[in-house]
Amino acid sequence: MTPRAIALAPVGTQSDPIVARFLRTDGVYRWVELVVTNLLAEPLVNGFVINARDVNHRREVEEQLRDSESRFRGLVQNMAEGVTVLAADGSVKYSTPSAARMMGFEVGHGDGMIGLDFVVEQDRERVAEVVGRAFAEPGIQGPIALRVHGADGGIRVVEAMGHNRLDDPLVEGVVVTTRDITDTVAAEDSARRSDARLSALVENLSDVVTIVDAAGPLSYSSPAASTPFGSGEGDGGWAQPAARLHPHA
Repeated sequence: MTPRAIALAPVGTQSDPIVARFLRTDGVYRWVELVVTNLLAEPLVNGFVINARDVNHRREVEEQLRDSESRFRGLVQNMAEGVTVLAADGSVKYSTPSAARMMGFEVGHGDGMIGLDFVVEQDRERVAEVVGRAFAEPGIQGPIALRVHGADGGIRVVEAMGHNRLDDPLVEGVVVTTRDITDTVAAEDSARRSDARLSALVENLSDVVTIVDAAGPLSYSSPAASTPFGSGEGDGGWAQPAARLHPHA
């Protein structure tokens, strides 16, 4: 209730706390909390009673906390890795915006849902084992690579680590940190397929393919070397091809 409304209220009515800065005689402003009580109808008072208390320290702490929360919120909202907190029953208590973006969902989409439901079915048993250890044992479990369903129906590959914070009253869950490695895995698979194709091509060439290192010995010979030279990779004599040249070659 405001001070203006206090004047019209019954005797003894108090206003809501009013916090304002007052200038002290030394020129310093301090935060003070005021409460106004209507005692106009009280003969011994016949006025308003104002109770004041210094709340400067409390106000400074609150402002520092707000600044800290603002910085933390900015950090969480813009971090590349995703952070998800799983409750004791495996449901999602909280996910950072980055975790939602990673899978293409709206922020808060998975809250209350079972975390394993987002994992591709073929990976669930393996992931459930790691999650179970994360809930049962202190410390960090992982990292583990797993596949998850995205909002667009596609599949993303993430690397995840679980940190048991069940005993922390501010968390009371397992903190799962994830990073998207879909592009990295795809690039590695592509490189392996390319190497396999190149290897198959070289292995089946009729011409001999050899690699000679800087010191002179062979470091590789294709299987075709066995036809003209009678030996190939792994043959100690063939490792020094110059030794097999005809004296008058």
